[in-house]
Amino acid sequence: MYRDLHGELHILKKKFDVDIAVALIWGKRWSFIAATNNDIFFESYRKIKINEHMGIIVSKWDTLSDKEKGELISSIQSIDTKLIKQ
Repeated sequence: MYRDLHGELHILKKKFDVDIAVALIWGKRWSFIAATNNDIFFESYRKIKINEHMGIIVSKWDTLSDKEKGELISSIQSIDTKLIKQ
């Protein structure tokens, strides 16, 4: 399951030129399950809550256009849907 997630994240990393870490959320706790870079807190990062149980940290968020931000979030939501179905 997480091997597939790593592959999906690396595709997004290449497409958007950002590092991404995915976390499962339980209340205020974020538990990171996969990342494109071992250093989860990247330089110039943004923490984004995707929904009540999943969030991401993205490097260089401010360099992305609004369209790219929307595409990235939609891609992560699609990955989340795949994870829930497994």
